Amino acid sequence: DLGQGTAPTQFLGEDIYFDEILMGEELTDEFIARIDELDFETGEVSRFAPWTLNRIRRPFEYILQGMSEIWTFRKWLHRRAGRWKPFWIPSFESNFNLLQTGTVTTSLTVSSDDYKLFANKRSHIALQLFDGSWLTRTITGVTDIGNGQIILAMDTAFTGLTADKIKRICFLGLKRLDTDRVEIKWDTNRTVYCTIPMLEIAP
Repeated sequence: DLGQGTAPTQFLGEDIYFDEILMGEELTDEFIARIDELDFETGEVSRFAPWTLNRIRRPFEYILQGMSEIWTFRKWLHRRAGRWKPFWIPSFESNFNLLQTGTVTTSLTVSSDDYKLFANKRSHIALQLFDGSWLTRTITGVTDIGNGQIILAMDTAFTGLTADKIKRICFLGLKRLDTDRVEIKWDTNRTVYCTIPMLEIAP
């Protein structure tokens, strides 16, 4: 038992990771909804959907090489403790197209790309800079300024940031493992692989 180990960077009270190897190779998504049925067998049956949003279950396939990479992965697994401890992780995709130039302070001007229609529940983002560092923010407001552009208001101002330093803007998702048992299979004495289902519990 490796225990909980040293706590990584925190975001909104939970662990956050920016190591892209933890995303693995994505397989087929499964969308999960909870439906509660109340049936007294005397007539009408009532059904309730208590979840505000459906949850996305996605298996990730990992192929890890080298003892250092494998050890990092194992420590991460131990800290998860199966389903118990959730974590934030960015999508590692360019989810917003940045349009502004110059100094970035309290907002970001981006392409709308139907964000307000399809993704407005996703209010947590991570900015990856060209120097490899990451910044996390929460979107507190969205203003449509026309011409396919929106302004995203941030919860905290940026310091000393210019648009040309931003490599990409990713959505953040709060996830947890969807299993309490993870099998690591050794292909060689320096190569392992495994598949882990993960559930996104909050956008």
